[in-house]
Amino acid sequence: MQIADMAGSSKETTYSMGDDAPIAVLSERPHVLYNYFKQRFAQVTNPPIDPLREGVVMSLAMTLGKKESIYKVTEKGARLIHLESPILNSAEMEQIESYADEDSGGFKNSKISTRCV
Repeated sequence: MQIADMAGSSKETTYSMGDDAPIAVLSERPHVLYNYFKQRFAQVTNPPIDPLREGVVMSLAMTLGKKESIYKVTEKGARLIHLESPILNSAEMEQIESYADEDSGGFKNSKISTRCV
């Protein structure tokens, strides 16, 4: 059904994501009492999210470190760690921990256990 419609109109088919049934008051058939008080919610009509074309707003990338003033450019303001994803493996965690060398004014960090003891 969908492929025939797409081939005939040269467009992607569009279907409703909500309840298309007429409200109970306008129906010719009897309904249960709660159907007369049913709330209708907004229906989403946006196209699906396309992460390739919407990479700027869909990115998981993040930076770690204190952001300095954008009006005053300093070396300290450039000391940020850029991550492509907030999910890290063990090697990446060890790499971030290695940046905590206090002698060179490194990043402050601490480990927080997520285990219930």
